[in-house]
Amino acid sequence: MIKKLWSLTDQKHVSLIGLLVLMLILVYTTVYIVRHTESQRWSSVLNNLHISKTQQKTQEEQFYRERLVQWAFDNSQRASREMIRATIDEVMNTDHPILILSIITAESEFNPTAVSSKGAMGLGQIMYSVHSKTLKDAGIIKEQRDLFNIQSNIKATNHVLQSCLKQAKGDPLKAFEFYLGGKDRRYTDKIVHSFLYMSMIKKEPLT
Repeated sequence: MIKKLWSLTDQKHVSLIGLLVLMLILVYTTVYIVRHTESQRWSSVLNNLHISKTQQKTQEEQFYRERLVQWAFDNSQRASREMIRATIDEVMNTDHPILILSIITAESEFNPTAVSSKGAMGLGQIMYSVHSKTLKDAGIIKEQRDLFNIQSNIKATNHVLQSCLKQAKGDPLKAFEFYLGGKDRRYTDKIVHSFLYMSMIKKEPLT
């Protein structure tokens, strides 16, 4: 009789342990599913937020570029809208895009085939006689006519401007003088005006 009661008690004990184990498994599984679902939900929210911010940034960048294109087109009688857009797209890959666009506005009005009376060439009006060796050593051009290529001339302009800024210890006005090869108040004022206007365009809200 005692053995029988002990057996029943032992069975109940085992069943209770089994029940507790089953409950723990169910609780753990439920918590895991909830956390996993919550994690996926937040991951989706963050991912969508990232996409939204990226899309907004892309929209703002496109808006800015189109405003620059329109402004440049309105201030140039020597280049088509498509040529200006191609120039701006390329300039955006440089170290100082707004400075370079300001120089191009003053120097060539976005005409890639412009040649000055002193022999300065292309968008940034690069003096081949002065900068040819440096530009060739940097792998930017191979021959003189490369300066009529939009991409090559912009890279050359960026290279020369970087050198001028270094020489001027970061002073843009002094760098413009080095770039030009002398002082020219009218030239400098035009660059500064263009720079300020194009900087203001970037602060304008999307419309």
